[in-house]
Amino acid sequence: MTDDQARMQGTWLVEKFEILPEDEIPPPDELKQVSGIVKGNVITIEFEGKEHKEHAVFALDVNKSPKWIDVTEANAKGEVAPPKKVGVTHKSGKIEYREQAPEKMLGIYKFDGDKLVLAFGPDGAPRPTEFKAVPRRKDVDEKDSGLVVVVYLKKK
Repeated sequence: MTDDQARMQGTWLVEKFEILPEDEIPPPDELKQVSGIVKGNVITIEFEGKEHKEHAVFALDVNKSPKWIDVTEANAKGEVAPPKKVGVTHKSGKIEYREQAPEKMLGIYKFDGDKLVLAFGPDGAPRPTEFKAVPRRKDVDEKDSGLVVVVYLKKK
């Protein structure tokens, strides 16, 4: 386990969520209900008062600048999720089923005191190069826009 991975262990609370346009930012009351729990290389996102949890595994590259984090959809045991069958409806009305790989987000991270700052885009988007939210654009493929920055505060 790297020093950074060891430093990530524990429970993190969302302190700030940056997305553009700003009207897409969840209300502060909702953000306070989200926590991220890191155990080993597994991240569990919990929503206070709800049974639903999201799980992912992560890998770090501490030799990059800024440092890289790759987050892949997984189950609670840290096993990468199997491909899903998704339906695509054609203009003719025919539905074609295809396998879709588990979601994988490429991001960057840094520590700022007792805070963890992450920047990432949607599944399949290029890795961000700076800690700056980028708006979703309708004139380009969604994968080329929509970068978010999340600041987590370590729970004491």
